[in-house]
Amino acid sequence: MKKNLFWKVITQMWSVFFMIVPVSIFFFFTKNYSITAHLIILLILTDWAASFIKLVFFVDRPEKMPYKNIIQRLLASSFPSIHSSRTFSIFLYSLIIFWFFYSWIFFIYFLLVALSRIILKKHFLHDVLGGIALSTLIFVVYINYFQLYWEIWISHVIKILWL
Repeated sequence: MKKNLFWKVITQMWSVFFMIVPVSIFFFFTKNYSITAHLIILLILTDWAASFIKLVFFVDRPEKMPYKNIIQRLLASSFPSIHSSRTFSIFLYSLIIFWFFYSWIFFIYFLLVALSRIILKKHFLHDVLGGIALSTLIFVVYINYFQLYWEIWISHVIKILWL
């Protein structure tokens, strides 16, 4: 029981309410409303897309949950992992904004959350991988659509290649 308490805390840290923390961290370090707003929009798009997929392509969780209405069906569906897709979106966005300076912190959080979802039998491995794929797809489309930060990304890559 105590072993699972750690993983339950990790999982709850990345619920919608606690998404305020990484958003606040982004604002604190960047002092930029635009960067923070783009992160919020990216997280909303990720949640909406994952929720839509969960409703349309219902997959039972490792420990099945009964459902009687659409909200319960959404909560009972396993694929893709919304927790994993949220945290991976934050990690991807942090790569562009902070490069590797703070990104490793968000990657560790992602790994902990992904592991917690599997250990607590909320998701299968393929659910977590689906969340990663979904968040990567949304991230790439979003960044390309708004033509955001490519100059920053390219300058980072060039610096690494020339070192």
